[in-house]
Amino acid sequence: MRSSRSLRGLSVLILTSLLIIGTRATVSAAGCSSVDFRVASTLDFTRQPNFPFFGQTTADLNSDGKPDLILTDGENSISVLLNNGGGLFGETKRYAVGNRPSQIAVADFNTDGHLDLAIANSESNHISILINTGAGQFASATNLSVDRRQGTIAVADFNNDTKSDLVTAYASGAGVNVFLGNGAGGFSLASGSPFIAGTSTSAITTADFNSDNKPDVLLADQTGVHLLLGDGTGALSAASQVYPNASYALSSSDVNNDGKPDLVIGSSQLVIRLGDGAGGFSTAATFAHAGGGIVFSVGVADIDGDGHQDVAAAVGSGVTFFKGNGIGTFSQTPSYLPALEPRRVSIADLDGDGDQDLVSGSSLLLNAGSGVFDGVRAVYPSSSGLAASPREVASGDFNADGRTDIAVL
Repeated sequence: MRSSRSLRGLSVLILTSLLIIGTRATVSAAGCSSVDFRVASTLDFTRQPNFPFFGQTTADLNSDGKPDLILTDGENSISVLLNNGGGLFGETKRYAVGNRPSQIAVADFNTDGHLDLAIANSESNHISILINTGAGQFASATNLSVDRRQGTIAVADFNNDTKSDLVTAYASGAGVNVFLGNGAGGFSLASGSPFIAGTSTSAITTADFNSDNKPDVLLADQTGVHLLLGDGTGALSAASQVYPNASYALSSSDVNNDGKPDLVIGSSQLVIRLGDGAGGFSTAATFAHAGGGIVFSVGVADIDGDGHQDVAAAVGSGVTFFKGNGIGTFSQTPSYLPALEPRRVSIADLDGDGDQDLVSGSSLLLNAGSGVFDGVRAVYPSSSGLAASPREVASGDFNADGRTDIAVL
């Protein structure tokens, strides 16, 4: 959502994050559950043009039980907004990091009980580490030098020492680095890094794909999806390609209920490969979507309430809903749900009726039961004066009232 104004010839872009608070579910005359939202607060950020927010996440940074907001921006900084409760956030605190921060990882890197931040900077050769000094305040960033620009980042314990480590992938070119944490906020490059894999990685995730209790790494790029097995010391195996086509979204959810992580891939289609628990995968099964274009984002949950995992995929100008049957296959005639500016999809019970609802872009889709949706609704009204072109959506109980709220960026 953007608006701009001119000030002495300087174009200033105001990016507004709209927080929408859910009220109690009501019942309409037709007997269908509905949910009302009100604008609780508007979060303004002034910054240079042409630099969208690249990353957004929530975490309880000051240990008060409320999720706070962390965002990366185009001014070579991150913004932290502490949750005051009641849907209100405190003053924006900015912390300098590297050039064009892209993704955020959150963990307790110095084992003091407070969550710290690691930032992948897509246009500078370092990762920024920000240590939480308590109460959600951060010390100045310590820059961890890397060989190339890093575009994606994730956290896992790669050497089984109970301390949080980092894995990053190149923003341009082929390479994956593992950084071992020392439990005091410091990191060292794992032996063998960089491991050659990926080309301008678009998504990264970790899971134990071969059941050896050691985290492995999965990444997506324009050449496909690649798996690197961890050996428990911080080293990764040579990459094996597990899907050969350009990919943009990943999930390692268990879609066939066997307790083993599977591959849910967003490409030109939805792609499923079932994990065998030994690092292998079944033949790829593909499921066409109705929205056109590529799959930008995938969400996995039991949407129709039958005990099986389903998939919601943000595509084209809407969301495609694939019903799962519990054995790893999905409907070949998925439902298509129009939505506004769908680039991410979030799944939560938004109206408190026990069914999983969808938020994608600026659209709210309420589940009337069994995965049947009663039409698309605007998450916020056009009369608010805010443009309906959000880039990210997150859900959580921001005002601690037991109801799911929505943050739209």
